[in-house]
Amino acid sequence: MPAFNPFGLQTFNVNCTLEKEATYKRCETSLSGTSAKVDLVAFGDQLPFADQQWDFVLSSHVIEHFYDPIRALQEWYRLIKPGGTIFLIVPHKDRTRDKVRLRTRLPS
Repeated sequence: MPAFNPFGLQTFNVNCTLEKEATYKRCETSLSGTSAKVDLVAFGDQLPFADQQWDFVLSSHVIEHFYDPIRALQEWYRLIKPGGTIFLIVPHKDRTRDKVRLRTRLPS
């Protein structure tokens, strides 16, 4: 959850690093003067939570960076309670540096 747009939510913030010099952390600090507190350092597709523990997962501009975004979605689905929500904010592919990457294929 970025410090410059916490969406008015009380959330548990997971990040893959505590590094303050990561590009996105520098951007977050330049936009808001601070960076969001990280509650847990973990990879977003390997989270140490029980099944159906959370009401929602909110991911803002993250899913497009996963090597296997389908695996991340499966992990997040595992975490939400029945009737829960996975809410994704993603950039438009044609407006990113990844626009030349092949799209991830769904498993058959």
